[in-house]
Amino acid sequence: MSDQTNTISLNKAKAWTKEWRDNESSYNSHNEVNGFLVPAEDLQQALDLLKGQAGDKNVRVYLGVDDTNTEKLVIVATQPETQKDGSVIYKDLIYGEIDGRSATDPNSTVNSGLFDFTRPCPTFCDPGSPLN
Repeated sequence: MSDQTNTISLNKAKAWTKEWRDNESSYNSHNEVNGFLVPAEDLQQALDLLKGQAGDKNVRVYLGVDDTNTEKLVIVATQPETQKDGSVIYKDLIYGEIDGRSATDPNSTVNSGLFDFTRPCPTFCDPGSPLN
């Protein structure tokens, strides 16, 4: 596995995504976030977890807010799992297990597979972009 310097713990990811869900309905009326700056090298760390995986390769991105009220994206690799009815669900790979089933320490960042390396726009914006 690559040097995952931007991994976060399962507990931190859960807290951030819960904060977003709990406050999302009023969050955007009080705060401005248009996008996120994501270093390519760090994104590659998440993609490296998909090496050797057969079939479609995907990551999932969750919205979160940390304890300083800074917007976050939590990025996690996924693995396709075929259901009994033939449908496919992309399951989160946390600590190398589907949905983190064997996680013994949800506060650990070591090999969690959960990444936070984003910086919100504003302030990390391109002022000349037509998307901003």
